[in-house]
Amino acid sequence: MCQQDVAIAKLISHLHIQSIMQVFIAGGPIDYKRLATLSFFGFIYHGPSGHYFYNWLDEKIPGTDAIPVFSKVAVDQLFWCPIFMSVFFTYLGLVNGDSLATIGNKIKADLFTACQGSWKVWPMVSFMC
Repeated sequence: MCQQDVAIAKLISHLHIQSIMQVFIAGGPIDYKRLATLSFFGFIYHGPSGHYFYNWLDEKIPGTDAIPVFSKVAVDQLFWCPIFMSVFFTYLGLVNGDSLATIGNKIKADLFTACQGSWKVWPMVSFMC
């Protein structure tokens, strides 16, 4: 898949996921600003960066046995997760018109908690896939 295809796929998946979450989980009407904001993030950053990062990771740590998979998950969660979350918080802050100081404080205050949330979910998902 080329980068453009990955970005478009991520845009479409974010549109669907956000719509489902807002209607069925939050139980409310669709927040179109949130839908557009998060879908655009998937299109401009999440899709392309994930495509390149995970292809690079598969190239550097080949294999699907336990040790390579464990190593990939460790690199993903210990290095990529904090970078990704920092970019995500920065993007949301910029979209909301926050100052760089406010965004920096948000990252300092919430990054570890966000990573902990990721650590509770994604390693298990990675091992099941």
